[in-house]
Amino acid sequence: SWPVMLEQTLKTLYPDANITFKNIAHGGKTAKWGSERLLTRLGYLERDFGWTYETPDLLILAYGGNDMTAGFTPDVFKGYMQSIITQYRDYKQDESAEILLWTETRHHTQVTQYAKENHDAYQQVNYELADENGSIGVVDTLNVFNEVVQSKPETDVYNDCVIHINDFSTRVIVQCFVEALTTKEEEVETPVADFSGDGNTDLEDVTLLARHFAGWDTSLEETVLDLNG
Repeated sequence: SWPVMLEQTLKTLYPDANITFKNIAHGGKTAKWGSERLLTRLGYLERDFGWTYETPDLLILAYGGNDMTAGFTPDVFKGYMQSIITQYRDYKQDESAEILLWTETRHHTQVTQYAKENHDAYQQVNYELADENGSIGVVDTLNVFNEVVQSKPETDVYNDCVIHINDFSTRVIVQCFVEALTTKEEEVETPVADFSGDGNTDLEDVTLLARHFAGWDTSLEETVLDLNG
């Protein structure tokens, strides 16, 4: 499952970090169920694993697909999601407790509930929740899958029941979450090939480079080489 692969990947990327992942989700459920059972599921963590309300650093909410199947309008879906957010932050006693949402995956065209307009409306709900509540990130898996289905047939994205994604798509989801959770390196302006240090890239620099690769006495080891811009 993608939560297991996500945990394994983060532990590989950050071997010195203490990462503990608990999946308290339940397959086939909706955000309505989540709003009714959230405190019970968090209580399960406290009872069986000794976690307290202060322990979770991040809550990931991945609702949407089953809500579309249930026929929830975007407004109804938003109401249940907001209830989960509010209850969780009350539980944490932290109005800015961090939460990560996803925007679902593009589903097979044979499933009428998952029409493009429904996906787009649910996607908008997640962004509205992030804007209105703060300290909420959105992993836009939907846009990624919009691109995936442009170049891969649906049979390569979904399993035989046409509702659930396959192993390939599961790994795409993992990559989306890893991108959201990993530290971005600051962009550094790469200097041009000014080996002589005169502020220009010219014939003198080409000559120095040629001497270096010819094994002569010119050392360029501490110079960043960006020859093609």
